[in-house]
Amino acid sequence: MLFTPEDLTQGGFPHLIMHLWQEFTDDLDRELKKRQAEGKQTLTLEQALIKAPALTFCEFASNYLKTNRPVEQFFIDENYGLRLSNNKTVAVSPGVDIRGTMQGSGAVPVTPGMPQKDHGIIQINELPVR
Repeated sequence: MLFTPEDLTQGGFPHLIMHLWQEFTDDLDRELKKRQAEGKQTLTLEQALIKAPALTFCEFASNYLKTNRPVEQFFIDENYGLRLSNNKTVAVSPGVDIRGTMQGSGAVPVTPGMPQKDHGIIQINELPVR
């Protein structure tokens, strides 16, 4: 399938939690490489992620969003998008499958034109042409 509903309802952007997790793992990876370059005993990224308490991620996410504030918001089908001050763009929520029937819009249905009662049909040759 070329497009999936999940992708469309995220606008092709990562959702906020996915983005924060990626930034967290990138930051942790940089710190581990820095420690390794200093000759300190270092865990692998996978080991560090297992050992890190969940609160560490929460604190990172909070600090990240304090620094990188939303500067723009926009609508995505069944979702909202945010552009952060570091120019990263995210969807607020994960994508969803929006299969189903269309909801009634409450608009007037379009029907074929019908002459109204007591009004004759005007023939094209009766219209004045200038």
